[in-house]
Amino acid sequence: MSESPDRRIAIRDTLYDSLAGETSAARDADPLTILNALVQRCRPLAANDAQALALLESLAAVATAAGLEAALANAEARFEAPARLREAIYFTRCLDRDANAIALLRARGYLEATRVPAALADLVTDRAAVLDATTFAELWRDAGRLEWMLDASSLWRRDYTTAYAAQHASYHASISTIAEAVDGLSSEANAVRRLNELSRLGSPLAVEALAQFGELERLFPCSRAGATLTEALADAPVCPECGFELGMQAPAAE
Repeated sequence: MSESPDRRIAIRDTLYDSLAGETSAARDADPLTILNALVQRCRPLAANDAQALALLESLAAVATAAGLEAALANAEARFEAPARLREAIYFTRCLDRDANAIALLRARGYLEATRVPAALADLVTDRAAVLDATTFAELWRDAGRLEWMLDASSLWRRDYTTAYAAQHASYHASISTIAEAVDGLSSEANAVRRLNELSRLGSPLAVEALAQFGELERLFPCSRAGATLTEALADAPVCPECGFELGMQAPAAE
């Protein structure tokens, strides 16, 4: 299926405009040549950051294409929207000017990776506001805002971590209660399983209930809490041990 002509035009305009910005990077030169040179200069600066390298590789696929049409096709395949392409180009321009731009890429990546339910309206609204205020297009216009942008991201992460730790503790307290109840019923469940293996007694009984019970037997409370959980959340927005996400409910009814 062919791409929309309007989308192709939007991507083309984004490519040219993002390389020009308020201070031209392209001037009268071929934009793909300029973009390729920019990417090559930034590769060493991003050598130790997987997220930055992935963005540069996607831009390299655009910059090294055999002509503008092929470049636009590669951009369509690698960037879900023109806005993503714009941010990637501006990130590269900011990185070329200041290697500390990678810190903002990491901060924004953390916010974008979080899953916040609509019930936590303040967190949802504040995250959107922070992401809107910390774009690389904005950083390119005002390099002095980097520290403010990082501080704004850190404040949101603090609030997120507080909410996450509270829900994580409540969720696993419920899981602990469920696990204890399941342990108390395990002998009865095992007895039914053994009886179901005796074909002379007829068709197996409570098959669905036993399957559900088997799922509950695999539940166990997470061992991370307090400082160990907070430390883990500094690197990723979910607990690395249990994968809990905000809004998850323990299967108490089951």
